[in-house]
Amino acid sequence: MTISDEGIFDSPPPSAVNQVSQTDSLITLRLAAPPGQSRFLLLSNNADEAVRLWRNFTAHLAVNDEQHWKLMEILAGIPTLYPATQQAFVLQMCNLDQLEGVSFKKGCYPGQEVVARTHYLGKLKRRMFLAEIHANECPLPGHELTSRGADGADGSGKIVDAVYTTDDTCLALFVAVIAKAEAEQLVLLGQPDSHIRLLSLPYAVAVTEQ
Repeated sequence: MTISDEGIFDSPPPSAVNQVSQTDSLITLRLAAPPGQSRFLLLSNNADEAVRLWRNFTAHLAVNDEQHWKLMEILAGIPTLYPATQQAFVLQMCNLDQLEGVSFKKGCYPGQEVVARTHYLGKLKRRMFLAEIHANECPLPGHELTSRGADGADGSGKIVDAVYTTDDTCLALFVAVIAKAEAEQLVLLGQPDSHIRLLSLPYAVAVTEQ
């Protein structure tokens, strides 16, 4: 949503990404968004309030669908994990360290040792990238990326999420070997003529292999 008219909120919404405001019945979280846009997650435990807010928002804003929300998540560089990608990535590979999605001072949780070792020793060879993909078919989460010319899956990378923007183009987040991604050596498995063009993420990430 855009908030040129702050009157759509009962009170001023959070001004910074990841900032939270709270009342007795409503939690409002400001989410990362593409340039020129604003996104919020609202959680209410009051049904009447939720209905009133919805009516207020729909009177001022256009209603979009799940695919548009997914597109906004991808453009913001926020990964969503699915059954096909569970346990496929270390947290840093999905840039969650850049998104304040992991604490290196708190624990314990499954995989903490691997996450901490990666953080403190700097042995990261894969990162998540944002890209525009031209292909015959938009890939699903977990779809393999391969080196150009490879005969089959070679462990180069995996799609995190993707959504169509036109008939033959989709925007995607994928985790891949940094050196291969930066050299534009990757294609979709089974679609050797696909073209992957890297785009800039809305946050800074050190993608040089350490």
